[in-house]
Amino acid sequence: MVGEGRPGSRGPGQWPATPVGRGLTTPAAPPPPLPVLSGEGEIVDFDMERSRSQSGMPSGDPTVGEEAKEVLQASLCLSILTQKPPVVQRVNALIDSIGPLRGPFEKQVKASDLREQQNRLLLQKADVREFVLPLLREDDDPKQGVAVTAFDTEGEAFPVRFKLWCSKVYVLMSGWKEFVRKNRPKESDVLQMWAFRDVRTEGLCFLIAVRRSKAAGQSADGSTSS
Repeated sequence: MVGEGRPGSRGPGQWPATPVGRGLTTPAAPPPPLPVLSGEGEIVDFDMERSRSQSGMPSGDPTVGEEAKEVLQASLCLSILTQKPPVVQRVNALIDSIGPLRGPFEKQVKASDLREQQNRLLLQKADVREFVLPLLREDDDPKQGVAVTAFDTEGEAFPVRFKLWCSKVYVLMSGWKEFVRKNRPKESDVLQMWAFRDVRTEGLCFLIAVRRSKAAGQSADGSTSS
């Protein structure tokens, strides 16, 4: 279980105290809030700003990275409660593989992100600089493309490439359409994303959760307009 056996680890509903003077302690900041999960295990809400503000530290602080990792692992544990054994096994393997982590960050789905012929997800530069680039190794070259494994919240893996496209924009490509086919994001949905290194393979990974939008204009069969 996350946090078990660690010095100063908290019990259920507890948060470790922070020393403030001789013999005196005061409660530390409460943990970041867990994502809200739907009955199908989808992450449907996550207040990133509240999560960061409650941490009391800038998002680049390694302690915050550990907090984010614990929150993500806990949310994935919750997501498998109603799942079948193959999904549970995949998610458990994913939980065990999460190493250095950055996130979450969000991306609203555009019509162009869903076109099969383009087969790419456009990422925002500011998010890439804050959450993805710090995880790259010296031999990772976004201009040439970096092999990435993208996971959905059921632990299914999708090989993609992270690339600086035309020296202007960052994208996930070369396999993105397979993620779209399986997870069926729609225009105006929000993707909640975490970037991390796999502790076993040391490969760069993304975890991507689809938060469904209630935007008008979607047809009953889920199709979108361009």
